[in-house]
Amino acid sequence: MSSLDGRGLGRLAMNQATIPKWTSEEAIEGCARAGYAALGLWRDRIGEAGASRLGRLARAADVKISSLCRGGWFCASDEVGRRARMQDNFRAVEQAEALGAMTLVLVCG
Repeated sequence: MSSLDGRGLGRLAMNQATIPKWTSEEAIEGCARAGYAALGLWRDRIGEAGASRLGRLARAADVKISSLCRGGWFCASDEVGRRARMQDNFRAVEQAEALGAMTLVLVCG
């Protein structure tokens, strides 16, 4: 069993929700410093930095993006709402690709 003293963190991913005061940039840099192999990001925290820039920063820091949370919410009461949600999900896929995320988390309801 690996210890959590920095030598065994290569198999763990930090989730951005657990470090709410850090920007996405700080989260990537902090994970790299601490020896985490990966970081799960949240779409609402990508902000002005943008997915492409954060993806480059993560790759430079050798931190994988384990997941991007969240897309989904496909249900809507009318056609306009359904189209808006589909467009948002297309953006989520594009963001996940730019980040190099291994997973896009969907909440489908």
